[in-house]
Amino acid sequence: MATSAPSATGTARPQRTWPMLEIAIGATALILGLAVWAYVSKDKAHDKAKPLPVWLALPKVTSETDDGRVLNIKVNLRLTELEQLKTLQGHANAFKAIVQDLGNEVTPDDMHDPDRITELGRHIKGTVNNYLRSQQVKASIKGVAFDELHLLP
Repeated sequence: MATSAPSATGTARPQRTWPMLEIAIGATALILGLAVWAYVSKDKAHDKAKPLPVWLALPKVTSETDDGRVLNIKVNLRLTELEQLKTLQGHANAFKAIVQDLGNEVTPDDMHDPDRITELGRHIKGTVNNYLRSQQVKASIKGVAFDELHLLP
């Protein structure tokens, strides 16, 4: 520590050079801590507001393609709301028939092209939604996820 000039009493008093640095480090740590807390609490509030997806699992379907091969398909239909689950469970057999009919149109080339598989999912979604409109059901399918899509030799 540096010493300053003697005071009126004749003793030298120590000069303090570190307090500003200590205050700056403390303030920086406090600001950083508050920023982390605000970021983490904002993410938790956002996650609570986000609804969980609702899925209707259809039973596994076996279709025969045009070339005589067997195609196993298992799909899950994403619903827009949880309240639609009970309503749409009553139509599961119709959905199964739709998936089976559309599976008949799949070719071996379709199975090797991700874009064609995505298109099959869109086609299933559109056909199911058209069926629901024709039955005057106030529900719709938001998406399709394939659990199994396997072409047997």
